[in-house]
Amino acid sequence: MSILTEVRSFLSGLVETPFGGSGQKLLVGVSGGPDSLCLLHVLKQLYPANCLLAVHLNHQLRASAGIEAEMVAAIAADWGVAAVMGAVDVKAMAQEQGLTLEEAGRIARYQLFAQAAAEYGISHAAVAHHADDQVETVLMHLLRGTGLSGLQGMLPHGPMPTAPEITLLRPLLSISRSRIETYCSDHSLPFIEDASNQDVEFFRNRIRHELIPELIRYTPQIKSHLLQLASATAGDFDFVNTAASDAFDELIQGQGEGWISFSLERWVNLHLSVKRAVLRKAVQKLLPLVKDIGFKTIEQARTILDQGKSGTQSHLPGSIKVQVDASRVIIAIDDRALADSVAVPQLKDGKAIELSVPGCVELEGGWVLEAELVESPNLSEIFSNPNPWAAYIAFDKEKLIVRGRVSGDRAQPLGMSGKTISLKDLMINHKIPARTRARWPLLVDEERLVWLPGYQIDDDYKVAAESRRVVCLRCSQLRKAI
Repeated sequence: MSILTEVRSFLSGLVETPFGGSGQKLLVGVSGGPDSLCLLHVLKQLYPANCLLAVHLNHQLRASAGIEAEMVAAIAADWGVAAVMGAVDVKAMAQEQGLTLEEAGRIARYQLFAQAAAEYGISHAAVAHHADDQVETVLMHLLRGTGLSGLQGMLPHGPMPTAPEITLLRPLLSISRSRIETYCSDHSLPFIEDASNQDVEFFRNRIRHELIPELIRYTPQIKSHLLQLASATAGDFDFVNTAASDAFDELIQGQGEGWISFSLERWVNLHLSVKRAVLRKAVQKLLPLVKDIGFKTIEQARTILDQGKSGTQSHLPGSIKVQVDASRVIIAIDDRALADSVAVPQLKDGKAIELSVPGCVELEGGWVLEAELVESPNLSEIFSNPNPWAAYIAFDKEKLIVRGRVSGDRAQPLGMSGKTISLKDLMINHKIPARTRARWPLLVDEERLVWLPGYQIDDDYKVAAESRRVVCLRCSQLRKAI
């Protein structure tokens, strides 16, 4: 079967509307090497040239890069294909963001693809990864440590990183490099040989030029075996990933900028394979461009979560933090996002403040504490109050103090017949996250605890029929801090 026939068959099952309908275009990543020129040449035979958009990124890594960009532009123009030419100092980008050159280049390319696709209203982008690339990718993942996700290698099609609304196509993924080079030779395509592909300083090049030839000495069919492994694993991973997607939706309790929280109780009941896949999904959701998610880091995080000990932390790729927090699992990209995930009241700077009765004070993160006089108390409503963030107390003074806990604090919870308990034990019993306890706002009358917002009032301040003055205390988040 010819490459043209294979690519036509590949696309026929993926693209519902033929390119060219209503001006629809297909974006094609073109580096100028044999793989991408072969792809563009084949696609030019399948679709009208005005339905294709060639996109080239100059990585500015070599002196000849500018000449190569000019050649790609010239070829596209000669073939009647519109072209978008971009340039990024990939070396500087890698240094600034702490990335390898390979990672920075990949990110820059996808960013340019997404920009071009948005400008031209394109929904599909084709890149020229081939079967030998797939073999190298599987070996890279295997050597770095991976699970099913890494062993499946690259997928023939799927959402594009950073722009999931765009479908990324790999029409040449089942075609070998040697067949592509033969195609270029047969059609006299003036491709460019990238000198950096010979540089064994790059991990992928060492695999290509050193490891694979050595493996062939042991098993001549190693490439086909690895391709079979990738294909078989992709089917297994798709099954697990579907289960993980369903579990992800059921687990999630909250999310914000840079963080996600899960139900710990539901997490514990998941199958082992689904747990690992859920963690990978969380990484991809928070940092879509992170690719090398090793098995070891996933397993360390999973073990911490399975132990379920509040306050324990682990890490995932991209410096993502994973923390057990009482009945929740929090996954956040950094400390700030981790703090934002705590949807609980906290004192500003831990400083004590006065709350006038009636009156209002501001807390951290847009939370407020309010005290309001109740003119005509309804005892039935007060006794059946279902809101833990509102409390009714019998109180005849003009102010309360809002402060954090101090050593020796004790509480006399409602319903304990005058018995006291240390505030520390009370907070632990209520599973208040350990890192939030020091700045949790307490309402006190002189040194006497009146209300632990969200949980408990003091027995001596309970409302009764004979109470002369009733105050309603409320703790609420009126706005999200910026």
